[in-house]
Amino acid sequence: MYRTATLSLLLSLILLLSACTAKGGPDNQGTVTGGEQIDYQETGANRVMNAYEESMVEAVNKNRFSLVEGLLDPNGPLYKQQEDLVRRLSAKNIKEKLIRYQIMNIQKIGGEYKFYIIEKIGIYYPDGRSTINEYQWIYTVTENKEAGLYKVYSIERWE
Repeated sequence: MYRTATLSLLLSLILLLSACTAKGGPDNQGTVTGGEQIDYQETGANRVMNAYEESMVEAVNKNRFSLVEGLLDPNGPLYKQQEDLVRRLSAKNIKEKLIRYQIMNIQKIGGEYKFYIIEKIGIYYPDGRSTINEYQWIYTVTENKEAGLYKVYSIERWE
């Protein structure tokens, strides 16, 4: 129990350090054009995106979609996709570990934020096999101005 708590704390500190160092580097400005360039450290959209990255893996590992559900826009396609993913991976007893994610760029286009993110995820199978996959995604985060809430709406490949 103590070892698990210590490892969780260590992983959290590593992720925090990675996120902090990723934000400050000069090469973290993406080359994507169009939209308004913003300081992503100052937005509610950034907070919801960071919470989503960490909560999604936990939802898969604990088979509890409710851990990430409140961060997703129920009207968006990602809601159903992630609900199905949690159910499918949990049924196969597949576990995940968020090794690292890096926000490369954020654009505000109208009332939406586009997050260009690189994720590195460890996948652990019940037979003992494991793989590490790297993904490049564009997440869309919507803002409900009346409620002051941000929700993750959709995902698409960033190629």
